[in-house]
Amino acid sequence: MLVAVAWGAVANAAPIVNGPTATAERHDVELGSDLRVTVQGFQSQKVTLAICGNEARRGSGDCNMTSSMAEGLAPDGMPTVITMRVAAPPTPCPCLVRVSSGLDEEVAVAPIRIIGHPIAPVVDSPNLNDPFVLTIRAEPASSGAMGWVRSSLGGPVPYRVTATVRNRSTVPLDVARLAGAAGRSGGGDLVSFTFGTPGTLQPGQTWTQIVAATLPAPSFGTMKWHVSATTTGAPVTATSTTDHRPWLLIVIAMILVIDLTWLVMRFLVRRHARRTSTSPLSDPTHDDGVAAEHGVADLAA
Repeated sequence: MLVAVAWGAVANAAPIVNGPTATAERHDVELGSDLRVTVQGFQSQKVTLAICGNEARRGSGDCNMTSSMAEGLAPDGMPTVITMRVAAPPTPCPCLVRVSSGLDEEVAVAPIRIIGHPIAPVVDSPNLNDPFVLTIRAEPASSGAMGWVRSSLGGPVPYRVTATVRNRSTVPLDVARLAGAAGRSGGGDLVSFTFGTPGTLQPGQTWTQIVAATLPAPSFGTMKWHVSATTTGAPVTATSTTDHRPWLLIVIAMILVIDLTWLVMRFLVRRHARRTSTSPLSDPTHDDGVAAEHGVADLAA
């Protein structure tokens, strides 16, 4: 029962989608007017707000950074209302308010329409970093006392494999189904596993899912885990490594080596003792007989 309960803990989990958000109090705004923006869900305690054109496809080059503002946020991701002045972006609309953390690790956008500002087709930049962030992490999963014994003897090892997809761009991103596998470096895959389909991720959203995977016996050494996914661009792959040592098997092997060494040494000592005991030089009766013969010879003389 212990094993069954423990294995249930590593069953495939439902995906989780979360991330920061930014909401403007109104969509149509005028240049120079004040705009209230509600920001929440950020892990960072400080963000930068900027008015951007071209959907900020080319990063800060599409934003009015001169009129941008840095603001602190409420703790624990609680909503924070920030009032900012609407300034003209350096590029045509579609426009938005871009809210980002210091290193752009978190981003949220609030679409707006600036009355009187020109509108033009969006232009992507080929020099921007890939907005699609994919990571994988594998951790040994608890499988009860018997499971621990099996894995420590080089048997199958259950793992919890976590895949994370983050959209750090300012536009929605479509992500296809994720597939992963694991195996030894330079060798073939030992196990494969499939995640769900993230679908459309809004700007700043993060999609996470945990699935179960079991490395078959014999399980030892360094394992390479990888997951791949595709968007509208080229496929993206993420990798991670784990190292498993079957310590119980290693200890048993060491004990066997020590026992075997002791038996060999004992055999050698006993064989040496037998040879010594059967040697003529070690026979006391041999010495007495020689002495008696010499004595008789002396009396005869």
